[in-house]
Amino acid sequence: MDGMTGWMFLTRWGNSVLLLPVAACICISLWAGGDRRVAWHWAFTFGGAVLIVLVTKLAFLGWGIGSHSFDFTGISGHSTLAASVLPMLGWWLTRDRTLSVQRTAVLAAWIVALVVGASRVSVSVHSVSEVVCGLALGTLVAWAVIPQGYVAKNRSAFRWALLGALLIAGMLPGLGESDEAHGLVMRIALQLSGRTEPFTRETF
Repeated sequence: MDGMTGWMFLTRWGNSVLLLPVAACICISLWAGGDRRVAWHWAFTFGGAVLIVLVTKLAFLGWGIGSHSFDFTGISGHSTLAASVLPMLGWWLTRDRTLSVQRTAVLAAWIVALVVGASRVSVSVHSVSEVVCGLALGTLVAWAVIPQGYVAKNRSAFRWALLGALLIAGMLPGLGESDEAHGLVMRIALQLSGRTEPFTRETF
């Protein structure tokens, strides 16, 4: 596996095709398990972050709103998802364990998110400023939602099945090689702005 192939493999772990279903499963599991306050908090906070990312992308693609000086054309969605969903997943998987185990899992997941962010720069999809904003936003979401000093009494019956499904899906060839989500956002931006061509990093 050469360097670029390795970065492409790593970058898929922030893909919305993988992480949005995981985020939804965590929310449903928390709600069904009785942790409804955390479930609501996660749904609204995470949903708000996704909306912020979407607005910055629409603003640039449709109206060219960005920053030349910071090479900013919209918050990195992969970085935001990785830095919010992966630490939340780490906590959710270990929430019935000791606090030290929970913190270790969350930290390990956050380190993976940093690697995902670095991969977005390495594959020349995002600038450093876009990735930093995404990692900061995602980290803020995770920090705001993950309960501090809380050990759950109930366990999610399918938590390891979800983790296994995530790992298997992440290994599938071709995942992340096309970005359907970006194409959808671009079409929405053109529809809203009335333009025939989106703004690009080279043209705004």
